[in-house]
Amino acid sequence: MFQGIADQISEATKEVRQQNVLRHYVDSLEKQEKANNRLKKKIESHLTKISVPQVSVKDAEKSLSLRSLFFYVFKKQGNEQDPVREDFLNSLLTAKNIAPCNSVYSDQIKACKPKLKHGREVNSLEHLIKKIKTGTKEKYYSHEVLSMLQFIERLSQARAKNRELERALNIGKIAEKHLHSIIKNLAQEENWGSWELVASKNADYKLIPESAIDRAFRELPLAHAYIECFKILATPFLENRNLILHGQNLHELYKSFIDNMIKDWIYADKIKGTRSKTNQVLSSVKTIIHGLEVIQNQNSSEIDLLEIETSVKIKETGKQVEKKLSERF
Repeated sequence: MFQGIADQISEATKEVRQQNVLRHYVDSLEKQEKANNRLKKKIESHLTKISVPQVSVKDAEKSLSLRSLFFYVFKKQGNEQDPVREDFLNSLLTAKNIAPCNSVYSDQIKACKPKLKHGREVNSLEHLIKKIKTGTKEKYYSHEVLSMLQFIERLSQARAKNRELERALNIGKIAEKHLHSIIKNLAQEENWGSWELVASKNADYKLIPESAIDRAFRELPLAHAYIECFKILATPFLENRNLILHGQNLHELYKSFIDNMIKDWIYADKIKGTRSKTNQVLSSVKTIIHGLEVIQNQNSSEIDLLEIETSVKIKETGKQVEKKLSERF
């Protein structure tokens, strides 16, 4: 008797929640894109104002590898303490990361937009849910019917929540994969910041080929972008203080990566600081993923239990209402 009502409420509730999540996700990513575009213009303007002897943006961008770039900008070891050269490198490297980062946001937006309904359609669904509940209460008012509607609502919300958790976990695992790739490549990097390559061997810094750190750097904007996507989707579930702290640790991966990479070069730390920070971020992503998986398992168990209880409640309420209706006539 009430199964059709339950199905309508469940489907409409899932769709409303999905629409709200997708709308927030798309709006957040569009803001990120705009912020990145503003940052890129600001950096490009800033680079035109930086004056470094015998260094130009055009020539720097032609560098075959990160090592080539660092040797080109610093020129010699004595220049490593020059804050202007460090600023030049930092700005150039940050600008390089913006386009591939925005490409991820753009792909995510394009994938989500076809699924978005117009605001009027979402309002209509919300109105439909309210109308079904109100109509059912008015037509069959009893404590049993009110209790049944509460069970249907709880089950509908739990099912919708499961879909949201699944989406967040899928994105989190993509971010994790890119971070693993970065760390794997950084582990292969040796003698980062060593001047022996050009000083003792008289090598031409312009011809230094790419190495593991270049591969890590190419993965950097992808990891950063997917982490930002993950944060947006995971934030509603980060109620635990430990997970909130881990979420804060994901802030601006590529900024910290570039800062540490330059420091590691200057102090010849063999990329230790960069690896350490990236490992911290990976650890936080893993912890949040694990936390979400725990929440998902708990939610799935709740769904299993609610499905049984709601099914029983619907059948029992239907029988009770039919009995009352027959007694009237």
